[in-house]
Amino acid sequence: MRRPQGPAKWGELWIVRHLGGVRWVMRRDPWRGVSPPVATPLCAYCGCTACNEAAERIEEMKRPEPKVSVPGGASSPPETPKHLAKMPHVADLLLAPAWEGGEVKGEVALFVFVGVPFVKLLVKVANPPLKLMVQGRSWDEAWGALELILRGEDVPWEQDSPRQSGGPKKRKGGG
Repeated sequence: MRRPQGPAKWGELWIVRHLGGVRWVMRRDPWRGVSPPVATPLCAYCGCTACNEAAERIEEMKRPEPKVSVPGGASSPPETPKHLAKMPHVADLLLAPAWEGGEVKGEVALFVFVGVPFVKLLVKVANPPLKLMVQGRSWDEAWGALELILRGEDVPWEQDSPRQSGGPKKRKGGG
């Protein structure tokens, strides 16, 4: 995976990907992260052969093939867990120790927020200090949205604020 150059521009609210005759549309919100993807065949309303092929491609994209790696190398990333085998881009982000250019990622953290209407995934990378939040109406949809976002060239990373040291501040003086 390539090293991100910096946070996304705030003016970009819509993320559109065209993969295999399918148009994927997601909305980027600074407070909620990236919305669940909506897939539409490029010629959705005519019922032609291309629409049927695009619907088949949508089903194939839900089950992406894992990357093949050579086992045993000291610099090779750890073996991909079974749960991440269907999401090669997520596995690459979480398991690879460095970006494509060779620069070390540092810590990569994944936070899961489960609520009634949505499941949110927050990914934080230490080098450079960036974060990315996606959401879905279910676990599978949230993970699928993260995989889909990471497939594109323009991943909407946001600048991560530095950690604050120490706990809550104590007041001086009495009253």
